[in-house]
Amino acid sequence: MAEAIEPVNITSIINECDMIMIARGDLALETTPVHIRVPFIQNDLVQRCQIQNKPFIIATQILESMITCPVPTRAEVSDLYRAVVLDKANYIMLSGEAAVGQYPKECVTIMHDLIQYNKIQTVHTNKKLKTKTIEKKITTKRNLSKIKRKRI
Repeated sequence: MAEAIEPVNITSIINECDMIMIARGDLALETTPVHIRVPFIQNDLVQRCQIQNKPFIIATQILESMITCPVPTRAEVSDLYRAVVLDKANYIMLSGEAAVGQYPKECVTIMHDLIQYNKIQTVHTNKKLKTKTIEKKITTKRNLSKIKRKRI
């Protein structure tokens, strides 16, 4: 069964597709030991898609606990963060959370809030980096002028 997700020509398959869906539930069913390899395969597929500039969807159990609970688990939020921020997924697909869950609106709100918070953090981090770069340039110029004065 494992060979179904590890074809030798996965790169050419990705190349022929318009978009790739990384369906983690299906990956879990096709791998042994179950679940252990899924994040590694997901990461490999994400990297291959990024190399080939191919959009991808990450799906299955994104906010699964929110089918019955209004608040996601910390693990789900971390997983969502990885998909959105680190993997830069083009799309995140909710399934049961939105189809039969008691809190579909809250799921979308959680996803929206995480994306917005990431944007704020990115802007804040970029401002800090720019400030540090400017401070470094100023310090470097001061040090250079001190060195020039000593030489004269």
